[in-house]
Amino acid sequence: TFSLHQSPPFYDYANDRMYVGDDGGNIHQYTGVFSGTPAVGFAVVNVTTSDGTKNGTNAALSGPVVDPSSGLIFVGDHYGYLHSLTSAGGTLHTSNLLDNVTGGGPGINDAPLIDVAGTAEAYVFVQNTFNQSTSFINQFPTGTTINGTFGNSVAIPGDSGTQLYYAGTFDNLHTSTSNGNLYVCGVDSTTNTNPTLYQIHMNSTFGNSGVTAY
Repeated sequence: TFSLHQSPPFYDYANDRMYVGDDGGNIHQYTGVFSGTPAVGFAVVNVTTSDGTKNGTNAALSGPVVDPSSGLIFVGDHYGYLHSLTSAGGTLHTSNLLDNVTGGGPGINDAPLIDVAGTAEAYVFVQNTFNQSTSFINQFPTGTTINGTFGNSVAIPGDSGTQLYYAGTFDNLHTSTSNGNLYVCGVDSTTNTNPTLYQIHMNSTFGNSGVTAY
């Protein structure tokens, strides 16, 4: 048995596999979920021990996702790291610390968003408890180059405090043209309490994307 905090299972339809993370920083794989005989896949893999010197050891995980192009599993943790590993549970890669916390959390609370319409990117939505006035969306390529990097980032104003920060979604214009917009819910930057919808205008350089609050 294991404890789940904020890691909904992810089903890989192409390979009939399911992935889920736990509160101890472990990824679990199950095979033959619907089309075969359900069984445990790879042995439990702890993705957070590699960054233990940065307060990331055994951090609770967000939901995992599988990038259909590279086949890599991407998952965030509550300290603010993004991790990737292969479907066999090997070759772990870990980003730099995206949430400058010392005690952990909420960091990356929701599953990464994989963009298959553009140039194959993974987006993580980071609730920053170090700089209380801003949260961030960080963009990473879905290959193996996330190690020790911050990716490209866009700042979302407003102090979300204890209100958890969840993943956003792209509009149809983006899925059809690779430009379009990314939408995410946050709070307003004046009172830091009113729910606010933010529109991120997608372009070739994500770090230069404009942000509009509604």
